[in-house]
Amino acid sequence: MSKRYYIFFAFILLFIIGMRIYASNMFVELTQKDEPTIQIVDSKGRQVVIPYPLTNVAVMNPYTAELITAVGAADAIRGVDQDIYENREAFPIPITKDMVICGHGEAQIHFEKIIRLRPQVLFMDAGKDIERVEKVLGMFGIPVIVLKADSAPYFSSNCRLLGKIFQKEERAAELDAYFTYWEQYVRERLEHVPQKRVYYECRYFARAVVPGEFFHEMLKPAHAENIFSDALSIYVSPEYILLRRPEYIVRLSDLKDPYSCNPPSQARFEEIAETMSGYPCWAHMDAVEKNRMFLFSYYSHGGAGKLVGAMFLAKYLYPEYLPDLVPEEILRVWMEKYQGIPYRSGHTFTPEDLR
Repeated sequence: MSKRYYIFFAFILLFIIGMRIYASNMFVELTQKDEPTIQIVDSKGRQVVIPYPLTNVAVMNPYTAELITAVGAADAIRGVDQDIYENREAFPIPITKDMVICGHGEAQIHFEKIIRLRPQVLFMDAGKDIERVEKVLGMFGIPVIVLKADSAPYFSSNCRLLGKIFQKEERAAELDAYFTYWEQYVRERLEHVPQKRVYYECRYFARAVVPGEFFHEMLKPAHAENIFSDALSIYVSPEYILLRRPEYIVRLSDLKDPYSCNPPSQARFEEIAETMSGYPCWAHMDAVEKNRMFLFSYYSHGGAGKLVGAMFLAKYLYPEYLPDLVPEEILRVWMEKYQGIPYRSGHTFTPEDLR
């Protein structure tokens, strides 16, 4: 081999060693901070050791960012995903493009950017590729917390966990108490009332909500029976919807309408309702003939682990049993008090609104 080859080989070897030393130093710097830690159990049942308290985090789910904001820790958010960035008006802190650490989905995670931001933890939801992300970020001392922030059954435990790790226990307890009160109010008032049967459609025609989805979970606090509670697929036959004879039709947003704290226009809601009423196979459906349709935006359905949406739906289905429940007031409290943004009405629609 030529002398030039040996020199080139030595240069490459030194470069590799240098990079490993650099990575090692970064690892030590990130993992050997002089700060206390605690062990927590996340929504996936994983035991995770994290710095305590949290003051610098990256978040990959809008609902998680909303809950962190609700417990009073929005200032700790330093990294966000594309969905949060596109709906940045929904948060009381400045969210800039350079904070984006992930596109739409886990396949678009920017690991290098997360490492440069050096968050204490990364929050992900339960549907993401946890093991792969945890393996990569673990080499740099960045733990991953899984939080089912858009799940109604997890709302109280999420409040307790976030209150603890951000040292916002009092605020978190207040948040939990407010929504637990209304959830219990609905449950007690409707305890002996037969459930009404609904077809819950998510964002496009014949896309049903089925067990295993957080959308399905929110029907329980609303005291509603899902006509597809036995379905294995989210895609259903339009004729099969008719055969199951739903008493009410619930429609969650539309693919053309983004997740936003700004509600769709009245004209947009009317367009969706007219399109649904015009489906040939639904022409003689009882729910359509009687205008028993309820539409709400993606933002309004998801507040407080979908409990805001559940309260809207419960009031629509059982107004005579729930005189004290005013969902618009609950949404106002959620937006103004717990999200720190101006209240925006108009997130729901029924055909009766046209009368």
